[in-house]
Amino acid sequence: MTSALRYPGRAGHVVVPRADRRSMWDGLGLYTPSRPRAVWLHRVASAAMRLGLGAVIAREPWTPPEDWPLAVWRREVPGADTLLGAYERPQASRDGGAALLGGDGRRVALVKVRRAPAPELEHEALVLDTVARARPRSFAVPEVLASGIDDGYAWVATSTIPRDHRSVPDLAAGVTEEISELLAPLDLEGDGDASHGDLTPWNVRRAGGTVWIFDWEDAARRPAGADATLHHAWMVLLGVEEPRACPADAVRHWQAVVAGRSTSDTDHDANLALAEVLASLITA
Repeated sequence: MTSALRYPGRAGHVVVPRADRRSMWDGLGLYTPSRPRAVWLHRVASAAMRLGLGAVIAREPWTPPEDWPLAVWRREVPGADTLLGAYERPQASRDGGAALLGGDGRRVALVKVRRAPAPELEHEALVLDTVARARPRSFAVPEVLASGIDDGYAWVATSTIPRDHRSVPDLAAGVTEEISELLAPLDLEGDGDASHGDLTPWNVRRAGGTVWIFDWEDAARRPAGADATLHHAWMVLLGVEEPRACPADAVRHWQAVVAGRSTSDTDHDANLALAEVLASLITA
């Protein structure tokens, strides 16, 4: 057992083990704030880590999941010697989490992990490899470093995005169009245009002049404009963008998806609010 900082707040889903200032600053980068107030508070928290205050306030007892195959990850991903942070999925209905690994003062890999079998992770690795090989013009994706099934867990390790990143308001239409173009050759489930399927503000980040897109496990075919519609709906909910009309079929698709989500998860209120926003986009 070790001491850790749970972030943001005591109910936060990002856990940063007590360590040196650089490691804790890196670990805090697992959090991807999008609301203006959350972005400001995250800057303050990051500054506190860089000043070395993290070791002072990291007092919550925490033990990494004992059955995670950490030794395998360290062996399969060179340089990934230290657990810098962990992401615990807040939804009780959704299994798994993620681990941020590093070494020698740098972030090395982000490992997504689920109880096996987890075909969505194998699917994500395939999609990421396909997109990376195509060398997208308008965005970048992490590189798949390794993947496997060990000790009852499926996992995929990818390279990390730069530490300082922010959400991307007014996502350029060319980005979602290129996503459809690059995924088109794949044999994806569903009907319609090839899409990312989870283009939320925390899965689309800008670092410097580069837009990074990750979490591709939901890539499938959906109504035209589905990716852009979902991203815009979340940005409206977060107070970053003003509502605008979106393709009706895409809106109805996401309304059905949101309506089918578990009512017992901690993000249920957010899903109710998202449903209200989606309804407003048809006539915006």
